[in-house]
Amino acid sequence: MDEGHAGFITAVMVVLFSSCSAILPTGSKPEDLAKGLADKIMELIRSEPTDDVFFELIYVPSEDRSNLEVQYQVVSLFLLSGLMFVNPSTPTSISVAGVNKIETKLMPWITDGKPAFVKDVYSVTYMCTRNASTTVVNFPMITVENENKGYFFTVYVKETGGGTQVAWYPGPLIVGP
Repeated sequence: MDEGHAGFITAVMVVLFSSCSAILPTGSKPEDLAKGLADKIMELIRSEPTDDVFFELIYVPSEDRSNLEVQYQVVSLFLLSGLMFVNPSTPTSISVAGVNKIETKLMPWITDGKPAFVKDVYSVTYMCTRNASTTVVNFPMITVENENKGYFFTVYVKETGGGTQVAWYPGPLIVGP
């Protein structure tokens, strides 16, 4: 085969592979998604949060976003998440130390009853570096069908035998008196 034909075949292959890659599914690794969440937490620490930032960390299906009880639960989870990261003091950086896919119950978060739109559940270990120390925070991370993002939780309206209720996922471990 001469150089002209080889160049033409190479050009055709490049065009074919580049057009095929547009239809192949692409996704970030769970570690990258967890790092994205850590980066969002650091952005929040450094700036004034907006209403939209809640939905960057906690997934709410679009049809449930106007529900006032859902909004209340999102703010509650957001505050809980924030407290986990800033206790005992504000971190200067947050990095991902490990990500593990969860196939069974994740304590202290309950992973039974996964909503249909949740694809995978992970346990993420974050290292929070502070001026005088480093602490470890373990948190759940979910991925959602047809999205290339990680979220700490979801809050959604759940159908319950003829009625509805607002639910979290992963759910909190309920400790009795």
